[in-house]
Amino acid sequence: MRRTTCAIVLAFTAAAVPVMPAGAKTKKPKPPTTATIKSLLAKTYCAPSKNAHGEDTQSVKVTFKSIKRSKRRVGDPLFDGTPTSRKTYVFPIRASYFCDFTYTNGVSGLKAYDRRISGDYSFFRDTFGKWTQTNHNHKVETVPGNG
Repeated sequence: MRRTTCAIVLAFTAAAVPVMPAGAKTKKPKPPTTATIKSLLAKTYCAPSKNAHGEDTQSVKVTFKSIKRSKRRVGDPLFDGTPTSRKTYVFPIRASYFCDFTYTNGVSGLKAYDRRISGDYSFFRDTFGKWTQTNHNHKVETVPGNG
């Protein structure tokens, strides 16, 4: 009787624990592409102004001088803004770029200007799998433009 009970317990234990193959590896997250970095930074920090009708009043040309990458690390919810519900990898990026703003609607008295931006950012995927970033102390300098 005792042997039967022991065999049944071992059978249930073996069925409940999934066995991973010896050579199985976890999937490493891939870093954001250069195009993803450029589009997210341009959309966030170089967006053109809109008028009351929702039309753009400025055209913007974004030029990147440099994009440097660092090794990935596990993100911190307080510092990086990563989701608290799961382990999220962060890809540190240092970027230097400028946004050249010119007015498109012929408003008099408004001059074109450039916004020079350089700083550190943390890129990561949010809870829904979409790329997002957090700004870590970037510097913005606004100077008169050419147009």
